[in-house]
Amino acid sequence: MNLIALRCFVEAARTLNLTAAAERVFLTQPTLSRRIAELEDEFGTKLFVRTGRGLELTEKGMQLLHQAQAILNLVEETKRTMKAGDDLTGDLTIDAAEVPAFDEVARALARLRSAHPNVRVHVESTNGERALGDLRSGAAQFALVNAPVDLNGLDYAELRARARWGLWMSDALARSFPTGIAPDALRHLPLYVPRHPLIANRLAGWLGFPFDELRICGTYNLINNARRLARTGAVVLGLDVPGLLDASDDVRFVALEPELLTDALLVWPNGRRQNSVEAAFLEALREEVAAAGA
Repeated sequence: MNLIALRCFVEAARTLNLTAAAERVFLTQPTLSRRIAELEDEFGTKLFVRTGRGLELTEKGMQLLHQAQAILNLVEETKRTMKAGDDLTGDLTIDAAEVPAFDEVARALARLRSAHPNVRVHVESTNGERALGDLRSGAAQFALVNAPVDLNGLDYAELRARARWGLWMSDALARSFPTGIAPDALRHLPLYVPRHPLIANRLAGWLGFPFDELRICGTYNLINNARRLARTGAVVLGLDVPGLLDASDDVRFVALEPELLTDALLVWPNGRRQNSVEAAFLEALREEVAAAGA
């Protein structure tokens, strides 16, 4: 496996067009195809298939894409570090779910960039499940997620800001619940719920009855889109994320009562040696959390 072949593969995966990919890496199309074929021979598996719609990645191709991007990013970071002398340089990639604590991370990133202006930051907005998937595959260095999550093989830092559970619903329906949503009221509402493998465990103690007794009519993975369902009369179980409402919105968030909060976690792989940029970011985050608590 060599870097040229990996670059050929990554560009082909991004464009799904061999001619366009060849132009991006300044090779002829037959040469690029040969490089990809060499990778397929080395790994003993097909990375692409041709369909009626054109070129598509196989499942193994998707797996390699995450790893190849991480390898190429590390190579570029190493080059910049070697050329930059003593000044810290490199890339930092964070996959972030819709988490109120992102403000803390944003301030930590500002601290990092103020001290080390040559560091480049990449923030990928996604849901918690995909953020953890990118983290485990090497496509991201950190993931910002809401608890609960499977922390097997991961280290984490618990952030200060916590999110409230509640319902997103129309303004008219919200008037029926002036003091919040009690467990018994939740039982009788048709709900869209987060597509999260641990959501039942998170709510079981608060509900006081089995999660599967709820009237679940659908699921979602991003609250911003799910909130729009509430405009049509749907009721969405989720977290209160600041900034989702505007003055013209006819959707309201009604908190669960008694209050149910969830922690925000910044997670990273356990046992992997951190590079200088990652260590500097964690130090900036510790400084930010300490300053906020002072």
